[in-house]
Amino acid sequence: MIKSLFLEITIFVEADSVSYKNPIKYTAQPLQAGYISKPNLELLGNTVPFKHNSMGRGNVILFTDNTNFRAFWYGTNKLLMNAVFFGEEM
Repeated sequence: MIKSLFLEITIFVEADSVSYKNPIKYTAQPLQAGYISKPNLELLGNTVPFKHNSMGRGNVILFTDNTNFRAFWYGTNKLLMNAVFFGEEM
């Protein structure tokens, strides 16, 4: 299933070699609509919009994008809610 996100930043996170730490990954050609410069499009391909890391006795879930941008995409709201309520289970 394809999920869409509004991108407003130029932070690109490389996918981890352990697949469960990056459950969503952009394709090599991730642009569905809109504009992105060619250099940023090349950098964005095959990166991840969020990533899970363990730190000490806790967990850190890194988001590069705003999953709740004006509540436009209801499907991506679940990403943030899962991180808040189930972060310990990840």
